[in-house]
Parts: sequence; structure tokens; C-alpha cells
Amino acid sequence: MNARVFLNAEKSAGYALHDGDLISVFSQPGGHQGAAIIKDAIKNGATTLDCFDGKLPKFYRTFGFRE
Repeated sequence: MNARVFLNAEKSAGYALHDGDLISVFSQPGGHQGAAIIKDAIKNGATTLDCFDGKLPKFYRTFGFRE
């Protein structure tokens, strides 16, 4: 897989992109970097993603992603 990997300056949050698919999103507990990471991913070409049901679908909807 040829994925591009992105980290924030503190290396406490990041993600990968593969052909526009947002994968492997992470943020250290208590870091509150989720929104910044998603905005950066969209800026870098994220157009789709997969996630488990729970809090994440609602969170991702706030950035325009739809089920």
C-alpha cells in the first residue's frame, strides 16, 4: 500500500491517506487534536473514511463526511 503518513509537530496525533481514503487516525488521550487532524486530512485530500459506530460517525459528520 502506498499511503502518505502525516503527524502533527508534537507527534501526538496523525493519520494516513491512501488514494483519498483517510486511515489510521490517532490522537493521544487527552490531546484534543481530533478536529485539527481531520481538517488537515481534508486539506491534504481526504474524501472518504471508514469507522466503527459510536461517537465517530457523528464526529466525522461535522466535517462533511456521510455514511
